Amino acid sequence: MPYYNEDITYYPTLEDALNAENVDYLKKLVTLLPSTDKPTRKAEIVALIMRHLEGDGLKERWLKLDDTQKSAIAETVHAESSLFDAPRFAAKYGVLPDFGQKDVRGYDLIPSCLYLFFYKLILPEDLKARLKAFVSSPPPVIIETLDEIPTMLSSEIVVYDPTTKKTTTETEEVPVTVCEMEQAAQHDLHAVLRLINTGKLGISDKTLQPTAATVRTVSALLYGGDYFDSVSEAAKNEYDDEDARPIKAQAWPLIVQAAKLAEMTSKKLTLTKAGQKALVSPVFEILKSV
Repeated sequence: MPYYNEDITYYPTLEDALNAENVDYLKKLVTLLPSTDKPTRKAEIVALIMRHLEGDGLKERWLKLDDTQKSAIAETVHAESSLFDAPRFAAKYGVLPDFGQKDVRGYDLIPSCLYLFFYKLILPEDLKARLKAFVSSPPPVIIETLDEIPTMLSSEIVVYDPTTKKTTTETEEVPVTVCEMEQAAQHDLHAVLRLINTGKLGISDKTLQPTAATVRTVSALLYGGDYFDSVSEAAKNEYDDEDARPIKAQAWPLIVQAAKLAEMTSKKLTLTKAGQKALVSPVFEILKSV
């Protein structure tokens, strides 16, 4: 998976991006260019790469990319942010573009041609503007729908064999649980608002998350209970990765804040004017704004 620095939000120019890299990495980028020159000084390497991405050179390099790599360019060029959104891309296309490979130790990156465009997953602003002139907008997100809810779903899991010291991918069938939430949502919203009105729901001033006591209090009043208990059986096993905990009880205190129905005051949730009005309003009307 490619890497990035959370402290960097954008590069105004390609030159800025290149100068932020070290010489050893820049030399790897030079091997991706149709050039026999092998400069060793950083300034000369930066100048060489920039020359190959000037004018028609940018489109020539883009044409060398495969379809998935071109889609990565298109998604970023036509997005508000210049940072490649890997999770969103994987959700839309089902794969990640080829950014290169790492050595057997998993450290030393051997970049692909896509890294002539992205630097720490960021597309420099000047390249972005030039690419937009010939890179078409990506297709819209299409959500696949089903006429009927299946009883089982297939899920791929990675299994490690300690004997062979290899991993294999297996498919398991997972049963589907259907939760009808129309009545539950109406009940739960009013229940949470009433709890807030009594001053019983606490919020951490550091994490802004509901306290453990708040989660327990909300859980006790939920319609049909929560999806999981306070701590799942899997979570009690230190060797199990799954740590299923309350979902609805954790979410409702956050939802009412996001909907401006409640706010934090002295580590407690209190109703806003909109929240006080919601207490005496038809709940289905309130849910439209939540």
